[in-house]
Amino acid sequence: MTNFDPALLQWLLDGDPVIRHWVQRDLLRSSEQKIQEARKAITLQGWGKSLLEMQDPEGTWGHGLYSPKWISTFYTCLLLKRLELPLQPAIGRGLEILVRANKAVDGGWGPQKTWNPSDTCVNGMLLGMLAYWGLQSTLQESLVHHLLRVQMDDGGWNCRWHKGDHHSSFHSTLSVLEGMWNYQSNQKESNLQISKALAAGIGFLLDHKLYQSHRTGAIVDQRMTRLSFPTRWRYDILKALDLFQLMQILPDDRMEPAVEMLVRKADKTGKWPLQQNHAGQVFFHLEETGHPSRINTIRALRVLQWWESRTTEVASQKKQV
Repeated sequence: MTNFDPALLQWLLDGDPVIRHWVQRDLLRSSEQKIQEARKAITLQGWGKSLLEMQDPEGTWGHGLYSPKWISTFYTCLLLKRLELPLQPAIGRGLEILVRANKAVDGGWGPQKTWNPSDTCVNGMLLGMLAYWGLQSTLQESLVHHLLRVQMDDGGWNCRWHKGDHHSSFHSTLSVLEGMWNYQSNQKESNLQISKALAAGIGFLLDHKLYQSHRTGAIVDQRMTRLSFPTRWRYDILKALDLFQLMQILPDDRMEPAVEMLVRKADKTGKWPLQQNHAGQVFFHLEETGHPSRINTIRALRVLQWWESRTTEVASQKKQV
């Protein structure tokens, strides 16, 4: 998808600086200077600037660490990461307060000392934040070691592993995959153990075709097929596919049902809707549920761009063989 409708592009460019940054980088493939200028604007205007200004005088957000959802320090920093803000003093200060609060005895992190063992999903998200902004390297390593230890036999992760669950969770698995990928991307050399863990986690999702029961083929949870943003800790097919395009993994036939479902969700003008928001407190809504979403549209477009280009690449390689 290299030729985009000019009217659609303009609609996207009329949006928040976050959207303009993604358009310049992911669709227009602009110069590095132009991309960085667009990214810097996220801190000066719009959603990013507004969220930074919501910080409490003491350095937290929502006067809490993990709660209240979704205005706490943890979830505000997670949203700032998903919006891809450059590291700001406010973010560094908030995360410093967060991680100083409690490190669980199992090597993970929990906002309360009663969190023992620590929560797998939370650890994955925290690892992603710290790795993305290059903070707390010692804690990053501790989180990685812990997450590798609690990976399940089916390749994924589940925050209820200590309660006897043997089947991985879509939510936990994707949170850990994101965190591990952020960590691995920052290393000078790839860690083979992490690479194997990533492959196994991706394999778990593929075995379920990203939203289906591996036994019956039924949809595991309808909410996984509805497009949301912010995604918080929850899983959905666009969130998974967007990570795959970021990782630039090779297309797999098991992804096709989710890709085809994503294509069907576009309207006649090539826009994708915001289908759901996850209940909880917010400082403000980024977009309106039930209406065309710039965030979901550009995420879907870059997924389909990756899917088509890598599928063509694989087909070409097969012909050469």
